[in-house]
Amino acid sequence: MINLRRWMEISMISAFRKTANKFTRFTRSFKPSARTVSCTFTNLTFVICALSPHVDRYIRKNISSRKSMVAGS
Repeated sequence: MINLRRWMEISMISAFRKTANKFTRFTRSFKPSARTVSCTFTNLTFVICALSPHVDRYIRKNISSRKSMVAGS
């Protein structure tokens, strides 16, 4: 059992390293300009700001319905 756990840890670590290497290679090959990054960041911020009220309302609605369910039971 201990050997199996150790083997899983080793395989996880190696998989993580492979993924990390691929990611670093990708980031090296893909050098975006600062302008592109800032544009993307601005767009993401805008989208998050636009969606946050809806998300907030949805979460509040769910919490209140859960509370009523718990109180009902």
